[in-house]
Amino acid sequence: MTVDPIALARMFVASLLCGVLLELFWECLGFIGCLVRYRKKGSVKPAKENPIGYVIIFIKDILFFTVAGVIVAVLIYWTNDGQFRFLALAGLLIGFFLCYKTLGSLLRKLNEQLARLLFAFIGILTYPVRKLISLIVMLIGRAAEHERRRRMKRFTMREIKAVDTIKAKGMPG
Repeated sequence: MTVDPIALARMFVASLLCGVLLELFWECLGFIGCLVRYRKKGSVKPAKENPIGYVIIFIKDILFFTVAGVIVAVLIYWTNDGQFRFLALAGLLIGFFLCYKTLGSLLRKLNEQLARLLFAFIGILTYPVRKLISLIVMLIGRAAEHERRRRMKRFTMREIKAVDTIKAKGMPG
């Protein structure tokens, strides 16, 4: 059985592109992991410091390998009529690792800054709501303090009145 070299070249280019897309998908999952592990202080907590980090890594790996398996299966059936060729797998791996070493390393360095930028943007958008909520909480606190002081004053006045009554009439009983 002969294979058309142009068909092999198309399969190799398609598998290279799929490898690049899988690497970009991997970095997007890494960015989502950064968002989940983001701290208020502006840094990303490493997965080792938090048990949630291991759960995030597990979910990320399951999702990635499920998508990668589907892409490999579709790639093989689409480009090669269901016949497995190592050239497709090699193209996929070469595309993945070339992107991993070039664009992926840049994206990994930017993930934390992008998470910081996104949370700063969300903070700016939610600033009026947070200020309104803090104002409401402050007003409720002031009203509660005012009510507490009013009750304490009433209690103290009753106590003073009772002491004055006891002084004037003596102990009841």
